[in-house]
Amino acid sequence: LPGLSGWILQEKLAEVRDILPVILIDDDDSGSLPLAVQAARNGVCDLLRAPVSEDQLVKRVNLALQRVVTGLVQRRAATDLLEQAGLSLISVAKLARENTPAVAADTIVTRLCHSANLRETQIPVARRDWLRNVVLHQPIEELKLNPINDAHSLPPPWLLEAAHYVRKCAQDATLSNTTELLLKTLGVAREAL
Repeated sequence: LPGLSGWILQEKLAEVRDILPVILIDDDDSGSLPLAVQAARNGVCDLLRAPVSEDQLVKRVNLALQRVVTGLVQRRAATDLLEQAGLSLISVAKLARENTPAVAADTIVTRLCHSANLRETQIPVARRDWLRNVVLHQPIEELKLNPINDAHSLPPPWLLEAAHYVRKCAQDATLSNTTELLLKTLGVAREAL
């Protein structure tokens, strides 16, 4: 790139990485690990060493686009679950203002589970703690200090992550229940497998 390195361009593109997959092709043979780590942190989905064959590049671009589509589908499903649970950013900000971060996080997890038809006990205890204390607690504290007043704000990544995880747990529970029902119908004990 005349006048602009790919590394600098990648840093600028990091701001729009949610939609745009970035693949860097680097001709530096030194294989700088710190640069590769920084690129990953900035959202680079692939780092190739030059020279790159056309076939290799096409395969990597297709893989990157598949990841984007999968991410968009997961984001839509998480957003739908948040809507079903009545957890807009404004309502979460209100929960944050009116409660301690722990109570707000518990309320969010409970509402997500209810909307996903999942009992909270179906989420392993360590993962429930992770949801409440790692994913939700700090952002809720920040939300309490810096309230959101824009009714059209998109859900932040931490809230989408919580919804995605609860949705995945609900899918796993459904699959497990279906498997148990099928085994019972067939008269096969789980232990026999």
